[in-house]
Amino acid sequence: MAEKNEVTRSEEGLRERQGRSAPAGAVVRGSLLGAGVLLVAALVVIVNYFGWKYHARLDWTGSDFYTLSEQSENVLASLDRAGRDVDVVVFMEPVGELYEEVRELLSRYEAESSRISVRWLDPQRNPAEVQRLVDQYGVTTRSVVFSTGDQRRAVSADELEEIDYSATQFGGQPEVSAFKGEQLFTNALVDLTQEEVPRVLFTTGHGELRLDRTAPRNLAGLVDVLGKDNFKLEEWSLRGADAVPEDADLVVIAGPTSSFFPSEIEVLDAYLTGGGRLLVMLDPVLAPAGGSSGASSGDSGLLETGLKPWLAGYGVDVGDDLVLEADRSKLVLGYGPETFVVDDYTAHPVVGSLGEREIPLILSVARSVSAGTAPDGARALQLFRTSADAWGETDVTSTEELAPGGDDPRGPLSLAVVVEAEDGADDQAAGEAADADGADGAKSSGLRLAVIGDSDIAAAQLVANPGLGNAAFVGNLFNWMVERRALLGIPPKRPEQVRLSMSSTELRWSVLGVTVVLPALAILAGIWVWSRRRRAS
Repeated sequence: MAEKNEVTRSEEGLRERQGRSAPAGAVVRGSLLGAGVLLVAALVVIVNYFGWKYHARLDWTGSDFYTLSEQSENVLASLDRAGRDVDVVVFMEPVGELYEEVRELLSRYEAESSRISVRWLDPQRNPAEVQRLVDQYGVTTRSVVFSTGDQRRAVSADELEEIDYSATQFGGQPEVSAFKGEQLFTNALVDLTQEEVPRVLFTTGHGELRLDRTAPRNLAGLVDVLGKDNFKLEEWSLRGADAVPEDADLVVIAGPTSSFFPSEIEVLDAYLTGGGRLLVMLDPVLAPAGGSSGASSGDSGLLETGLKPWLAGYGVDVGDDLVLEADRSKLVLGYGPETFVVDDYTAHPVVGSLGEREIPLILSVARSVSAGTAPDGARALQLFRTSADAWGETDVTSTEELAPGGDDPRGPLSLAVVVEAEDGADDQAAGEAADADGADGAKSSGLRLAVIGDSDIAAAQLVANPGLGNAAFVGNLFNWMVERRALLGIPPKRPEQVRLSMSSTELRWSVLGVTVVLPALAILAGIWVWSRRRRAS
């Protein structure tokens, strides 16, 4: 009996000790659970913070449609370095065209630089606010407005796209063939941040192309391209001038049709040797009939402007020929062999981006221009060439069927050459490296000369064609001449036209698979899992 009582007291003591330890165990378990919750919350906060501060945006498009170019990244880096904030106000409806493209592109600008602040305004939802800002910025159409301080640049939505209407001839719908958002947005940022506007002088007095759109031979296409890059374009009479104005950043000779006087060439020579920048576009112009004084020394029948022997001293050999293309794949439908496509580029910054994206140029009535022996301290480089089947016709006065002769140069023929001082090339490389690090690169002091065997490369109908690289080439060339590296190599991007063509049978099976087959598979999988668990229990 005593033993039984002793056992009973032992059991009661054990239960009492277990009762006392139960609250302590609950406290421990609760503490561990709370600590786990706090740890998970802390991890979530840390992950979100690093995701906000250090994040990457992926571009799954085949053409890297939304990926910012290195040039745009450099411009955005300069904003961070200068501590300059830029406000962007978008006046576009969410259901409108290009809204998604603009939204995605600007989000990448914001992600790249904390100095970019984007504000979206829907005219339907916020009419009063929109009207106030419309009055403030002076815009009347759908636009993207960039502003800093009292400066602003507006990019119209109509400028962002290039439309291809070729399908309308066969009952189709117009299509967006090129999206120019990055090019225009980066240009607007450069316009807001640059301190000086490059002054470009176009010579007159020798039958050159004019800036006036109403002139029979004009540079309307070139003006349209450069106007977006904020150049100050002026005409300048070389005759009677003692020197090129000191504040000129670039001198352009565009398609002369008469000869230059020796005194004029001396002025240009002094300017170039002093570190000036000169662009020459020389067409193969027929000499006046009835006289040989204007003919070239090669008796080709082409006009001698007096520039050819002078340019040869700088390492540029201008051919006395008319370049003709025999490769049918390079010809332009409806035109002769004098109008052709060029897609063989070098790696020079002016044309490197065109070669990477395989964007062609069209030239019409061009002459060959090749790299010769440059003077000491300079180097001459080609930009692009014809196909191997092209040739340079040296007898343009012949009425017989054109065919390569014994003295005609054979392809591939160079059509454009640039000459730059070697110290200028070093400065350019250093400037590009500085741009990559987010620092400004000072302009080089050496000369820069570019010679192109065709002035029609900047014709309005060619630079306006969305499938060609003429507009990008003109912009790249002028920006390179005045050393605006930030705007080099940002051509329009071609949007991907993705279409899914299905027959009526394929469409029915697709609908059946989505609405019946997939849900049925999910239900069967659930029943199988339930039955397995029931048997296991």
